[in-house]
Amino acid sequence: MTQLIIFSDLDGTLLDSQYRFEAAIPALQKIKQLQLPLVINSSKTFAEIAEIIQALELNHPVITENGSFIVIPAKYFSNPEPIKQTLGCHYQTLVEQLQQCHQQGFKFTGFHQWDKQTLVGITGLSKVMAAKALNRQGSIPILWQDTSEQLLQFHKILSAQQISLVKGGRFLHVMGQTDKGIAVKALLKYYQTSHCTQYCTIGLGDHENDLPMLAATTIAVMLPQTTGEFAIKLDHPQLIQAPHPGPKGWEQVMSKLLNQFEQQGTLPHV
Repeated sequence: MTQLIIFSDLDGTLLDSQYRFEAAIPALQKIKQLQLPLVINSSKTFAEIAEIIQALELNHPVITENGSFIVIPAKYFSNPEPIKQTLGCHYQTLVEQLQQCHQQGFKFTGFHQWDKQTLVGITGLSKVMAAKALNRQGSIPILWQDTSEQLLQFHKILSAQQISLVKGGRFLHVMGQTDKGIAVKALLKYYQTSHCTQYCTIGLGDHENDLPMLAATTIAVMLPQTTGEFAIKLDHPQLIQAPHPGPKGWEQVMSKLLNQFEQQGTLPHV
């Protein structure tokens, strides 16, 4: 029997612009009923994701900060304690590099400079969630305030220091040499070692930082923006473009896929 594993982005995918997921509840309930792993794969910090997965009633591994970390709950793979695998680099290394770039005249601001109140004003997060968002360990989101030519030079400088620059929905993310796809592949090794079975994977995302995750999964689901346009392009043998943005589109695609798998008899019995 092939096991189905779902990897999902949050902002603009499972969450709407108000950080709500209610429109996706029918599919989420079906996933829970079938006991399928739903792995959150987000640019958010673990502190932020922990709050969300509690609301979603999930107890599966999570991938945080654009693939910088994999966090596996205790006893999930017969591991007595939680596992945290680091795939990126240390936060302080990123801060020091950005400070050097500031000194060289590049114009940008980011999480390494902002306090909680500033972040609330920029993102609309609550004060509690803003504090969790600032608790970063392996990536720094920034807002670029310079020219496109300077951005190319900025990218070259970071690359020379083995640091990546990834475009998300609202921010550019400065991080180690990892991504959401690398983290998906690393986590699948845990599943394969623990369960020794075949896997079909579904990835759901809406922005450039989600492309490596979508490319690494069997079925790639691309969510549109609120305008109805798609922010990314992907050449994938099993690409699905959701009819609506956010959790509404997420629910429609996932419910349809789960129904198809059930009719084909390819979902594991629970």
